[in-house]
Amino acid sequence: MKNRFNFIICIISIGLFACTKQGVTVKSETQNPAHYSEGPESLLSDMSPGVLMEGARQKLKLAEVQLTSLENMGKTADSKAAINAYNDILVTLTAASANVSLISSLDTDAKRRDEARDLEQKIDKFANESLGLNTKIYEIVKNIKIKDADSETRFFLEKSLLDFRRSGVDRDEKTRQKIAKLQDELTEQTLKFEKNIADGQKSYEVTDLKELEGLPEDFMNNHKPNSAGKIVITTQYPDITPVFEYATNVDFRKKMYLLFQSRGYPENGEVLKKVMRFRYELAKTLGYRNWAHYVLETKMLNKPEKVRAFIDRMISAADERAKYDYRELLNEKKKIEPNAVEVTDYEAGLYTRKLKLEKVNFDSNVLRQYLPFESVKKGVFEITSKIFGLTYKKVDTVRLWHPEVEAYDVFDGQKYIGRFFLDLFPREGKFSHAAQMTFRTGRKNGAVPQGILMCNFPNPRTQSPALMSHSEFETFLHEFGHLLHNLLAGHHQWQTTSGHYTEWDFIEAPSQFLEEWSKDYDTLASFARHYKTGEVIPRELVEKLNKSERFSQGVFVRKQMFYANMAFELFNKPPADEDLDAIVKLHQNRISMFKYVPDSHFIYTFGHLMGYSATYYTYMWSLVMAKDMFSEFEKKGLYDPVTAKRYREQILEAGATRPAEVSLRAYLRRPLSFEPFIKWLNQKD
Repeated sequence: MKNRFNFIICIISIGLFACTKQGVTVKSETQNPAHYSEGPESLLSDMSPGVLMEGARQKLKLAEVQLTSLENMGKTADSKAAINAYNDILVTLTAASANVSLISSLDTDAKRRDEARDLEQKIDKFANESLGLNTKIYEIVKNIKIKDADSETRFFLEKSLLDFRRSGVDRDEKTRQKIAKLQDELTEQTLKFEKNIADGQKSYEVTDLKELEGLPEDFMNNHKPNSAGKIVITTQYPDITPVFEYATNVDFRKKMYLLFQSRGYPENGEVLKKVMRFRYELAKTLGYRNWAHYVLETKMLNKPEKVRAFIDRMISAADERAKYDYRELLNEKKKIEPNAVEVTDYEAGLYTRKLKLEKVNFDSNVLRQYLPFESVKKGVFEITSKIFGLTYKKVDTVRLWHPEVEAYDVFDGQKYIGRFFLDLFPREGKFSHAAQMTFRTGRKNGAVPQGILMCNFPNPRTQSPALMSHSEFETFLHEFGHLLHNLLAGHHQWQTTSGHYTEWDFIEAPSQFLEEWSKDYDTLASFARHYKTGEVIPRELVEKLNKSERFSQGVFVRKQMFYANMAFELFNKPPADEDLDAIVKLHQNRISMFKYVPDSHFIYTFGHLMGYSATYYTYMWSLVMAKDMFSEFEKKGLYDPVTAKRYREQILEAGATRPAEVSLRAYLRRPLSFEPFIKWLNQKD
């Protein structure tokens, strides 16, 4: 996920974006199901890039008008009128940002993507300066007093005033000007970092078929020699994932590993150093010790000491298991190279696969035969429908930004919940990872919540068969978890209490939680069929899958904590003109079981440093919460309606109306426990 601007936090995916302002005029006609009548711009019938760009420009102009109108109300403004006017500005700005972020992330036209990024900077500038540093608006919001306000409204006002304070609005004019300049610089550099990764995809021309040994038959069938007689393998996920999973030629694995780790290299070196410097200067200007102190203030783990303690606890908890896992991998390698003393990062997948084959006779390629893309998509729909009582209906009346994108409406019985869009296949210039982008946050009696799944799965239009790995199936469920969180929480009063504008280090928990259903036999048997024979996935294969999942949890956790520790330490100190690869080497060699690979440039490709910055620990912290939340389902069954209802109401639908810790305790009906995570970590076959 990525932060869009500092004052109004919008997240791309694992992300949050946006809401729309009622009454905004755009080129397209609006479209509402007959049973839904909330707001004249709830749903768009034309979401083509040109229309979205024009809509964003108009929304920015509208925000300027709305801002002036609120300023003119003055300090003595009617509180109810003022809070609604302020909220309308947030709604309009985040809708504008969502429009251009869709284009910059998903449009095929490079020129238009650049135009969208330029407009993003203007929107960010307006949000950070014209609104976030506006002393008149701050005084108006500070003076809002609503008698008998409900808890959600009080929470919204508390968060709004905190956002203003953190923006620096209460500083003198000279300081505010400095803050504004730093924010502009940060917006420019973070967009540039992301662009360099998206535009920096690499490819490798294979001339010797021995390099491709071990890759599945369907992969080879979908990678025929070109007119020059060469097979081209790219660093896009549908190519690189099978390479790291199945390729047995170690030299080829290393070549692809180094290419994958060089996206954004060397351009992002100077960009990252600027981001580190600007963030530090901004934090110091705002009165914080450094960027980590600043960014953590609004998280569940709200102080660097808490994050440091959590990271250290996780490193220690995984230590014994990680050493055991690594010995297993090294012993497997020694069967081929008796004198081997090390397993490298690019070899880890190879020997993990061999270990699974030897120990439990599990072959992930066999499992792929039961996971053709269309069946997996159907399965994700059926799983979430059964858990949460939702139904999905395809929408064919919307003009979308690409022919391969699909739209669906979501219902709970006859109640209309919202809409989502599936943009699931790779293409030139597209966001290269997997994420959920919120297109509209949705509000009670306002805009319809809408989200976009943007992934890079095998494309059945260009690949036959388009088989998915189990990890890709997990990814689909993960991102769908973000999507449902956004849609089900998208029916509250205010912009930053509706949707999943919850604490950043809770945001991954509901999505990681949903991954658990990917390992359940009954769940898999409901949709997983062999792509040739139609055979239902065998129970024995799923049992082997679950046994195989018990390999390498320790090295996985240690690798994640290497990422988390590096990201945290990078922003928990004053910036220095350091060798960036040396920083990776230091943290990787100290924490990960796999040592730094010379000539690799991971930090240049680490897009999470832009959005998550010091908070990459979120993934493991969220996993601890996800394992504990899932333990409640284990008591009465994965589809127990009572537990599902409690989870939906207390976690998903509650959204950002209260602190995440309150929602978590309301669902668990007890404090958080680390025990389910520790139990998972230490499972052995």
